[in-house]
Amino acid sequence: MTSLAAAIYVRLRDDPAVAALVSGRIAPDQIAPNNPTWPAITYTLIDDVSELAHNGSAGLALARYQFDCWSDTDIEAEA
Repeated sequence: MTSLAAAIYVRLRDDPAVAALVSGRIAPDQIAPNNPTWPAITYTLIDDVSELAHNGSAGLALARYQFDCWSDTDIEAEA
C-alpha cells in the first residue's frame, strides 16, 4: 500500500462519523468479500500520473481513487 493509500485508510478509520457507520470495515485495493458485514468501504487507485509543464515536470503528482460504499440499502451506503 502506498503512503497515500495508507493515509486515506487512517483518515477514514479515524473519522468519528465514518467509524460510527463502518466500524473499521475499510479495505484498500480490494473488492467486497464473499460473506461481508455491511456497511463497508473499499477504495482503489485508479490513476497515478505526474503533471507536466511545457518545460518538463511541474513537480506535481496526481492520484485518482475510486471509493465504493457497500451496504444493504441505498440510504445507508450514501451515508
